This record gives sequence, structure tokens and C-alpha cells, in this order.
Amino acid sequence: MDSDIKTTNSNLANAEKKLGKWKVNTGKKAPGPPQNYFVPNFGLDKDIKDTQAHIAQQEKKHGKWTPIQDDNGVWIVPSAANNNNYTYSKAGGKGGKAFVQLDTEEQSASDPICSSAGCNYASEKPKKDAYPMNYFVPSFGRDPELNHVDTSIAWAEKALNHKWEVDMSKKPPGPP
Repeated sequence: MDSDIKTTNSNLANAEKKLGKWKVNTGKKAPGPPQNYFVPNFGLDKDIKDTQAHIAQQEKKHGKWTPIQDDNGVWIVPSAANNNNYTYSKAGGKGGKAFVQLDTEEQSASDPICSSAGCNYASEKPKKDAYPMNYFVPSFGRDPELNHVDTSIAWAEKALNHKWEVDMSKKPPGPP
């Protein structure tokens, strides 16, 4: 007999001495998981609603987007714009001074790939105002995900009747 089985039988015998004989009812079927219980419907998740609103906004601007499937079942979906082709243009903002990144067909200047010997930039003089600086960056407020996290923490603290306090004075341990 396996040593694990011997140990299990010994432990079972000791437990039955203290608690009484263990009776196993093999005639009854074990109850299954609960069924047909009420599942509340809280409606669509906020992220889903936001995504649907953004899709509607873009379809209003650019027209309805309907992907198509080829003969092999592969979906034909437009690819993302090449981010090497961005330039900056003055747009709205305060007094029309904000710079907005726009997708264009022009190739923007980029650094050449350097060799293993490194890059020699000492000979190049930077052009004045070669790229926009100190342009307006709009603030859209706090990230909604952070608001969701705070709401979840508040709910958990209330449900558990326990205030979560984080001691920020202690530094976390470094890597081993």
C-alpha cells in the first residue's frame, strides 16, 4: 500500500476516535450547483457605453464603417496610419496658438539609423524652431478609470466596514 494511503487511513482512524465514525451516504446524489437564480441586470458597462458613443461620433464624422470579409473568411480591416508621417499644424485652442498633430502623406524628417560606432550629431546644428515647442496641451480632467477605482475602493471599504489605509512613509523593499 502507498505510504500516502497508509497516512490517510491512519489520520482517518484518529479522527474517527475523536469525532465518531464517519458515515458516507453513497445512496444519495450530491446536490448540483444552484440553478434558476436571479441575476440582476445593471445595464451596459460604462466602458461599453463610452466605446459605443465614440464609434457613433466617428461614424457621424467619417461615415458608417462596415468591414467586409473576403472569399477565404478573412476580414478586410483598414490598418493604422504610419506614425512616421505626422506633422503639426496650428489649430483652435487659445487664440489659435495650439498645435495639433495631423496625419499627412508627407515624410517627416527622422534620424538615420546609426551604425554600431554610434551617431555623430556634433556636425549638425539644430535648426531654430525645427519642431513646435511649448504648444497648448488640453486637459480633459481626471481619467475615468481612476474614478472607477476610487468608487470600487469606497464600495469595498463600506461592505467590509474597514478603512483601507496605506502607509506611504515606508519605502517598498528593493529587488533581491
